Amino acid sequence: AASNVVRQSTAPRSAPPIVRGMAFAPLIELIETSKPTDTQAFLRVLAWTGITPKELSLLRPDDLRLDERLLIVPPRRKGRGAAGRFVPLNDEALSALRDFDRCHAYGRYDRRTVLRAWQRASRAVLGRPTRLYDLRHSFLTGIVLATKDIKTAQLLAGHTTGKPTYRYALSAILPMLRAGVEAFTQSVAASEEKPQ
Repeated sequence: AASNVVRQSTAPRSAPPIVRGMAFAPLIELIETSKPTDTQAFLRVLAWTGITPKELSLLRPDDLRLDERLLIVPPRRKGRGAAGRFVPLNDEALSALRDFDRCHAYGRYDRRTVLRAWQRASRAVLGRPTRLYDLRHSFLTGIVLATKDIKTAQLLAGHTTGKPTYRYALSAILPMLRAGVEAFTQSVAASEEKPQ
């Protein structure tokens, strides 16, 4: 009996995920629409530090060096794991972590409660649901937009390689790519205008 070649073939590789980074201002508006609770403090920390929800659940009071304006992110074991890292804190992150500390929101949390609050606010402000991870993506996108440096975003994210950072930062790179094409277009137009 002949074998079926289609059944023996491997499934095609899936396409890379769609870029999820959003403009930062609407995300902050989303957070500010929620009540000032430990959930809001949790969301504010995610937004202003770029750490993952899992990393936030692993924080201990000793990881907050608020006088030094520094967050120590513990190492994680997901995948190949990642070393711990430092995240410098701006005023907003500092305020968020102070509220987080004041609420004693350390340790495990009810992910469904946080996600429901986030999506309820998201539907009210944006008219569509968003993911908690969109906070991280948007933070990293904002870092790349502000610094034009993917390596800085990679270090802040705790990525061991630039590949995931590049994916997160793609929406930040798009304006730079457009600017590059526009500069090229202008240089071609200028060279055509010069008499030879």
